[in-house]
Amino acid sequence: MIILYFYLLFATTTAITAIYEILMPVLKRRFTEGFPVENIIATYIAFFFLTVLIAPMIFFSCIIPSMGERFRNSLYDGLFPKE
Repeated sequence: MIILYFYLLFATTTAITAIYEILMPVLKRRFTEGFPVENIIATYIAFFFLTVLIAPMIFFSCIIPSMGERFRNSLYDGLFPKE
């Protein structure tokens, strides 16, 4: 049972870190280009729960800058495709 608590702590802290390290720069980049993001609260909530589920895969993108940059660019291209 204690392992489950430690994993839950790990997943929650990774999700919070991923919001600050990965999602916020992507949304900020979108705002600086002059395009608003619709329903930003739902975006934060969905990203949080998704990163809680896949925390071990996101962890290295949060702590290694080169992987984080690639993940941010891929996330930006996936969320906001060029029209």
